[in-house]
Amino acid sequence: MKIRKSGQRPRERSDAADHRHDSDRIMQFAEEKLEPFIGGEIRTSVLCDRCRDRCKENGCFAENSRNFLQGLRAFAEVVKKKPKDGGLNGATNMVIGYSLKT
Repeated sequence: MKIRKSGQRPRERSDAADHRHDSDRIMQFAEEKLEPFIGGEIRTSVLCDRCRDRCKENGCFAENSRNFLQGLRAFAEVVKKKPKDGGLNGATNMVIGYSLKT
């Protein structure tokens, strides 16, 4: 790691990256509530509901379903499939490779 002339180390992330992370409610939700799990799958509708609840608790506005799904796709695999535990409606959007933290 380089040391600047003033003796300070360079920042790990830029201010723009810090702001982007701090304002990304979907990523913050994922970091707080999701954990990687091989073979795991979660309905996106369940995640969307939990994220809305979290936003309501924190006094911020939740993303609409379309933007929420797009935000999930930024870091996770989202596929349309029938859940392992069955389901009444057949195929639905699922996040693959994650589980909810307990």
